[in-house]
Amino acid sequence: MIYVLLLGGMVFLFLRLPTSFLPLEDRGMFTTSVQLPSGSTQQQTLKVVEQIEKYYFTHEKDNIMSVFATVGSGPGGNGQNVARMFIRLKDWSERDSKTGTSFAIIERATKAFNKIKEARVIASN
Repeated sequence: MIYVLLLGGMVFLFLRLPTSFLPLEDRGMFTTSVQLPSGSTQQQTLKVVEQIEKYYFTHEKDNIMSVFATVGSGPGGNGQNVARMFIRLKDWSERDSKTGTSFAIIERATKAFNKIKEARVIASN
């Protein structure tokens, strides 16, 4: 009987409590990770990074303040086939409250970056 009550209480709490300890928030910046296949050259990685920068400054120009990229290090380790990009957004007062959030920008960027076949590109908050 005690086990049934404990199980019922756990199910109740599971359904009622928030799913995370920290709420999602737009911090005014996010990252984009780039990984090409092993053996790719630094020039190939730079070409993909330039493609991504072009996307941000063309399609998200109303929201993006700056893009800083490091080639040779990323979340998966070091090598000439990886890069990490730091995207800084304009101030909230300069961005649309719905389409200018980091979450909306990441969603649009993910769709665009899925078309880049030579690399795995992940934008994340």
